[in-house]
Amino acid sequence: MSRITLISLLWLCGTVAAAPAPASVALGAHAIANRATKMVYAMTDVTAGSSTSPSLVAIAATTGKQRWSTTVAVKPLAIRGDQLAALDRDGKLVVLDARTGKLANGCHAISQVVAPFVDGLGSTSSVWGFDNGVAIYVGWTRSTHYAGGAAPTPDMLRSASSHTQGYFQIDLAACSAKVVPAPVGDVIELTGQIELTTATGKTARISRGDGITLAPTTARPNARPIDLTEGDGKRTELGISADHAFAIVGDPTTPASLAVFDLETGAVRHPVLPGFPYSALFLADTAIVNNGAVIAYDTRTGKTLWTVPIHQTAYRGPYPP
Repeated sequence: MSRITLISLLWLCGTVAAAPAPASVALGAHAIANRATKMVYAMTDVTAGSSTSPSLVAIAATTGKQRWSTTVAVKPLAIRGDQLAALDRDGKLVVLDARTGKLANGCHAISQVVAPFVDGLGSTSSVWGFDNGVAIYVGWTRSTHYAGGAAPTPDMLRSASSHTQGYFQIDLAACSAKVVPAPVGDVIELTGQIELTTATGKTARISRGDGITLAPTTARPNARPIDLTEGDGKRTELGISADHAFAIVGDPTTPASLAVFDLETGAVRHPVLPGFPYSALFLADTAIVNNGAVIAYDTRTGKTLWTVPIHQTAYRGPYPP
């Protein structure tokens, strides 16, 4: 049996008994989806004349129809009910009505949260939101490095280098936030054996040994482990869908080898996609994938249904001479 290597990171939920399934899931760095409403929210670009600036758009996942667009907030983080937590261009937390894109009734903003996410000369920032079923969290990191023009001395390198990170716990009902330690359910790498909670709150177990097997311990407690390779030794990648409902395996160089296993039932399907979907959400016959742009595919044919480009926040110059 072939050994499968995980190179993607798994976004895990909290414990099975603690909470309902999260409303929103992350699709890469600047997009989220609501599986229940089949809506995707993404930070994209809007062009006016010769200038381009970021905006936040709401897209119907199965049709590609844009429901609304706003520049009041640009980076989506998480959803609870009809409230969408997002950041404006300065990294301040704004609360929108997820149905209309307008400011939410009652709670318009949460002033305690300021988390810039755009890189600068000599600085790299990252901000993400996630819902572990108990609460919404915003995590952030910021790193600095030497970015001068002259060759640096060791002291210059040390003084210019730093790394900070932290988390906010968001309470949309109270319109407040607080700083907290790293919560259970943030990004973790698959090693040995782990358990994760599926979208419906059932527990699945993934074991890594000479090969990787999967056994949903709640839905199929007496079932034999599933061979994720299905006897295909070329399947060298393993990922988990954005909502933790599916295990995705395949050979990145051979799209036809792709297999998607339902973590509850063990059922397998073989979608037609142009590449390995490292960050994906499966909705019936539609797969939503983030690969520099949010793209929807018809999994029966591989046809592209719609595309939304993602606004890039990496620093692209100018640089000192």
